[in-house]
Amino acid sequence: MKKFAIAIFLKLAMFTSGNIRAQSTGNVAITNIGCHNHDDTCFVEIAGPAVGPESCKSNSIRWRRTADANGEATFSMITAAYFAGNKVRITTSGSCFSRQPNYPTIAYMSVVKN
Repeated sequence: MKKFAIAIFLKLAMFTSGNIRAQSTGNVAITNIGCHNHDDTCFVEIAGPAVGPESCKSNSIRWRRTADANGEATFSMITAAYFAGNKVRITTSGSCFSRQPNYPTIAYMSVVKN
């Protein structure tokens, strides 16, 4: 039974290992926001340490504005936070942004009122 439990644990760990690399920015200021004009890629640059998986750790975080489930809401919330002077807390996914794999991507985020 013990071997069976260990085997199940190891298999589950393999499927969830991407989330282990997810990182939170903590409460950080936004230094730059923008979107590409040739596709739906948007970005936010933050003050603070680089986040994300080792292969794409950066202070610039990417997502797809129209293709991601809440991409438009993410862009609106980050823009509102930037102009209000509020901070954000962003948790990156466990993987790099597929269109530009040298940058991390957003799993979820929130605006932190100053």
